[in-house]
Amino acid sequence: MLLHRLASVARRRFPGDPLKTSLAGAYYEVGHGYFLAGRIEEATRYLARFAKLIRLTLHASVDGTHTLAEEIAMLKNYLLLEQMRFKGQFDFEIHLTPETDPENIQLPPLLVQPFVENAIWHGLLPKDGNK
Repeated sequence: MLLHRLASVARRRFPGDPLKTSLAGAYYEVGHGYFLAGRIEEATRYLARFAKLIRLTLHASVDGTHTLAEEIAMLKNYLLLEQMRFKGQFDFEIHLTPETDPENIQLPPLLVQPFVENAIWHGLLPKDGNK
């Protein structure tokens, strides 16, 4: 019920916000997927990752900026959620050049996530074969 309300509020208040997709996806996966199917361990893992994504997002939104390392942590968490949601239909790796120092690069929060989301939804999921 709480996730349903969160998803509903997010749809109204944050149109186009990447968080909205995650909220709606979390509601569906947890409420209609894992719990109803009796997959409690998967539901617990999904909720823990989702809670971490929410915490990281809220922390970043308060500061207005964060490090590349924090952006990568958010992306990894988001990608793990999407892997669970789409039942492992894709794999991912995040690479940095050796000279990149992710702790000293500042950027706006959620700068990369919408591009990654688009790549998953419109590039990888419709694709057949190895993703």
